[in-house]
Amino acid sequence: MIKISIIVPVYNTEKYLGVCLDSLISQTYKDIEIICVDDGSTDNSLQILNDYAAKDSRIKILTQKNQGPSVARNLGLEKAKGEYITFVDSDDWVSIDMCEKIYSKAIDTNADLVLFPHSRVTNTNISLDDRLQKLQHSVSSNIFYFEDEIESVIKNAPVETVGKLYRTELIKKVNAYFPKSIKLGEDLCFFYSICLTNPKISIVTQTLYSYRINSSNSLIKKPDAVENLYKAVCFIKNKYKNSEIKNKIEFYCSFLHRITNAILYYWNNCYTITNRRTNFKYLVYLYNIYKKIPYEDDEVFYLLRHNITEYRFQFILKLIEPIIEFDCRTMRFVIYLFGNQILNFPKSSIRRLKYDFFYKIHLFKIRLFSKYRKIRIGFWVTEPTKWTSQYFYDLLKQDDRFEPFIILSYFKTPQGNVPPKEFYNNAKHFFETNGCKVYDSFDADNYKFKRLDEFKPDIIFYQQPWLISKEQRLEEIYKKSLLCYIPYCVYSMNSHLNYLSKFHGVMWKYFVETEMHKKEYQKLYNAANCVNVGSTKLDGYHFINQEEAEKYWKTKNKKRIIYAPHHSFNDGLHEVATFKENGKFILELAKSHPETEWIFRPHPAFIDRVLKNSIMTEEEINNYYQEWKNIGTISTGGNYYEMFSSSDCLITDCISFLSEYAPTLKPVFHLRKNYQKEEFNSLVSKIDKSYYQIYTNEEMASSFERVIINGDDYLKEKRKNNQKILPFETLASKNIYDYLKKELWI
Repeated sequence: MIKISIIVPVYNTEKYLGVCLDSLISQTYKDIEIICVDDGSTDNSLQILNDYAAKDSRIKILTQKNQGPSVARNLGLEKAKGEYITFVDSDDWVSIDMCEKIYSKAIDTNADLVLFPHSRVTNTNISLDDRLQKLQHSVSSNIFYFEDEIESVIKNAPVETVGKLYRTELIKKVNAYFPKSIKLGEDLCFFYSICLTNPKISIVTQTLYSYRINSSNSLIKKPDAVENLYKAVCFIKNKYKNSEIKNKIEFYCSFLHRITNAILYYWNNCYTITNRRTNFKYLVYLYNIYKKIPYEDDEVFYLLRHNITEYRFQFILKLIEPIIEFDCRTMRFVIYLFGNQILNFPKSSIRRLKYDFFYKIHLFKIRLFSKYRKIRIGFWVTEPTKWTSQYFYDLLKQDDRFEPFIILSYFKTPQGNVPPKEFYNNAKHFFETNGCKVYDSFDADNYKFKRLDEFKPDIIFYQQPWLISKEQRLEEIYKKSLLCYIPYCVYSMNSHLNYLSKFHGVMWKYFVETEMHKKEYQKLYNAANCVNVGSTKLDGYHFINQEEAEKYWKTKNKKRIIYAPHHSFNDGLHEVATFKENGKFILELAKSHPETEWIFRPHPAFIDRVLKNSIMTEEEINNYYQEWKNIGTISTGGNYYEMFSSSDCLITDCISFLSEYAPTLKPVFHLRKNYQKEEFNSLVSKIDKSYYQIYTNEEMASSFERVIINGDDYLKEKRKNNQKILPFETLASKNIYDYLKKELWI
């Protein structure tokens, strides 16, 4: 029996066809058939096919009049006899071991669908498509069923026809096909038709396919792109209704998220005014679909609505342009009257006026009603590990005039290897154990987030600016509550990365960590809502139990060292983790100094990221942890300030620890990469200059010997001077509590 059928649609690719066929007939795995469907080529493509077929009997040639690649692929599907099917475009080529690798993976894992990455090839460049790498990072295992990882697959898995091996039996069972009437998006229709059968999916990490871009027959962005993608929405809508997978709503919402992003990409980047006028109705159709589903995505729904509103606004502006003209630039709003500029001001001023109007109303109501009832203060929280407001919560709880409570959010995907429900239950137990009243902000039955105003808060404190569902966004809440933000860490990166115009800038109050933060935000953004109170993160130093702190350590007469590696190996943002370069070396350093005692304190997500980035195998990382247990202690969570205060030194590549460890006045060995850019804000840049910068293992060894073993801590005075710029003598929680009482006239 033929094991793999390779379907190759061909249309006018004589320039590349020979390279493609050579890569197929040279496969190390021989039990294949190569079905080439000539789609009415007008060049020498058919002749080339006949020449190759004469040399290799595995090549089967089918011909048809020109009807497009979808019809050609469907014809190939009808004739395929292999146990599995894959597709190759006639202007691409593959590794000679592609079939061997993907078939072996399918058999070893009993997979219905094998995904493998491709490289993008242009005339001047070759680059790896990293979407499967991102998918690997987001799923709990490289072998999984679709319904267990719906959102991760839809968000990250490539939908192109190539780079996939399908079980033929599954294709035949559901009669999957490429819709002829859809010229853009037909590949995603086929892919998701298979996904809706809940296939068992496996991932090959090796790049086996070379995908040529900008060749003569490659897809050009067409004026009917939006129309075709909308047709794909309708196609999948009919498919998913008849599907038996779990969480059908999750699938449809995630699918809408992805395809709406694609539609808006074409709408914003590839469209003329004429094309927009013709295709505008499809944006409205899509908007009406969103309004009918029980769960609306948090981001793209707003982008869609914004584009519809913006188009209508621009249409009106065009009508009145001879008289009055509005120039909406990135940061400013300019008005011209009969060609003369009459107004010019920042856009943020308009937005802030709108929010301030409602905040003044809320403030008046709270001041008025506080005489007759308690002020309800809700803390929107996603992760207990980022909870830094416990003392502030307790102050409110002890005051009869306030009623604080937690509004616990919900992750839809696993965190590390912890399933969402288990993660939520653990978080709920954590807050209840700490004496907090907890409300559930997620309706699991309908897979829908609850609106925050359902809990009737007078004030909402957000925990972080991201991972906020549509129902819980600022735009939905500011009309009914005062909005506040307390950073869950001492913010360390450049201010422009922190002061997000649609979050921090529209808060009623942004309780910043230092005067330095406040001044930077005022300078860069004309921010008027910042209040310097200190960092609640550092409040932990005020409640240290020395007896508990000593329990972290086994001895009293040794130098106490903490090694705290971060997990950001390949997150596309910071990528500061240096464990790959120095993790084993630091372990050996610890072994070579029995006069010291060590705590290995990795980030909670450390093991998961080490495995997903293939830095160590599971056996290797387990052995690594065991070696630390043999010579010291492992700590992975909890309140680490007692550990910090009782230590003598910190070795880390974690940026947030640079400021969080500063109150101890102890030395820090900051592990850095040679190519690491200086992206710190002015506060952490100054703090970091009082630490020992380590770029190589040789520097680590010599600095450790000098500073720790020989006691020559020559940067100590610099650290003492930094105490003035990172004040922690007063409690930030108490400062916020007092500020609220003052503002609310209590």
